Amino acid sequence: MDLKQNYTMENRVENLLNIILSEYGVDIFSSSRERDHVEARAIFSKILYSHHHLGYTKIGRLLGKNHATIYHYIKNFDTWSKYDDRLKSKYLNILSVFSRDMEIGSVEDTRKIWYENIILSTKIEKLEAKLSSELYALLDKVPENKAFLVYERLESIIKMNC
Repeated sequence: MDLKQNYTMENRVENLLNIILSEYGVDIFSSSRERDHVEARAIFSKILYSHHHLGYTKIGRLLGKNHATIYHYIKNFDTWSKYDDRLKSKYLNILSVFSRDMEIGSVEDTRKIWYENIILSTKIEKLEAKLSSELYALLDKVPENKAFLVYERLESIIKMNC
């Protein structure tokens, strides 16, 4: 990581810390095990791991925690937020503000992402068209008197997979 990237990462970490502080009002560097402190540290870890690809050890060093603690936060975060609407809401608020405040990056990176987006969009359109044509080809083979039976069976299959 060159000096410019490191400086940018330091700014991003500081920005994330400020956003978490304003949302939770707690010091994530304290050793407190109170719910708000643990949640704030977990959100900090989750965002840096998932969106900036920092490793457990690096995040642990930032927080003064062991890499296993960071692993625990990240491993359990999705389950916690699934059952805790308050945590999920705070996480989404912090992520939204953090993402909005982040710099996009260099023009070259933006062009690369834009180009990849066009390629992926084209692939999706082709796959949708292929799937649609194959599905309609199958439906055209169904006799009129059996259409309702096919509909019921497809509906059952969909219900089983959901």
